[in-house]
Amino acid sequence: MCDKYWFVCVVFRDDRRFSFARGALQGCSGVGARLTLAAARSNFRRQTTTRTPTFPNAMATRIIILCAERTRREPVIALTSEYLDRLDRYGVHVQIEECPPCRGRSAQAQAAEQSAQLLERIRTDDTVVLLDEQGTAMTSEAFARLLDRLLMSPARRVVFVVGGPWGVTSDVRSRADASVSLGLLTLPHEIARIVLCEQLYRALSILRGEPYHHGER
Repeated sequence: MCDKYWFVCVVFRDDRRFSFARGALQGCSGVGARLTLAAARSNFRRQTTTRTPTFPNAMATRIIILCAERTRREPVIALTSEYLDRLDRYGVHVQIEECPPCRGRSAQAQAAEQSAQLLERIRTDDTVVLLDEQGTAMTSEAFARLLDRLLMSPARRVVFVVGGPWGVTSDVRSRADASVSLGLLTLPHEIARIVLCEQLYRALSILRGEPYHHGER
């Protein structure tokens, strides 16, 4: 069952007059509650014209999707943008970063060059989740629980790494704090990023108890 969080919002009308609004948050996790607080804060900002009430940041963590290859295909860009816009409405900013094209000719050379580029873009204090066929296969519910733990951690950035067609080196696997498999099927990197964006949105809808996901919660 979901926990209930009570909060009091103070909306200042002027220096002497103010009003209180009392509400209840229904959330299955800390992140779900914080996301709902973000929506409440946005609503009060729209209603207040003179002074904006101060709330703590609902989501301090930034999510980075770090891709070893670029895409210029409009359908891929359109689908990823759709889910990124949905995540923005939750108050969660997700940014896609792409590495420049590699010059290696052989599969081994390309994997080594792309892995080096990925590691250059990962900060020492990042929490890194590698999408890897050797990673842990998860249900959407399990992925939501993982995301909940990641977003509640002190890390300022959670970086999801999407490798290229030849995979990544052992150095990237060693740097990863967690490895997740999207399934037994081999997916093109462009499809993998679309699936990841959709699963991030699905995970947050699960954490908020919304009806987008029809499976177990």
